[in-house]
Amino acid sequence: FGSPVPRPSPPAADLPATANAADVVRLVDASGLPVATLGPYPSSHTAEEPLIDLYVARVVTVPATLPPGPYTVEVEATDPATGVKARASVPLAVPAPAE
Repeated sequence: FGSPVPRPSPPAADLPATANAADVVRLVDASGLPVATLGPYPSSHTAEEPLIDLYVARVVTVPATLPPGPYTVEVEATDPATGVKARASVPLAVPAPAE
């Protein structure tokens, strides 16, 4: 999710290209308060061709004690070399337990 961040193509001599990031995942409640934070986790991807997008997969386990309601999953990736951050979020609805 989110918009790709344009990056200049590295010179052919710099290929394969490696992208590095430190990513953090937050679960935020409807009032904007974080209820869980995971990371930062280092991630790295090497490709034979320049990349526009870097996809990071993380498993987020929702605490069993989390009250039902609307939440947001926020992901933030930081380039450790430059400090540049990219952010994305997606809504998450936690249903009431089945009776």
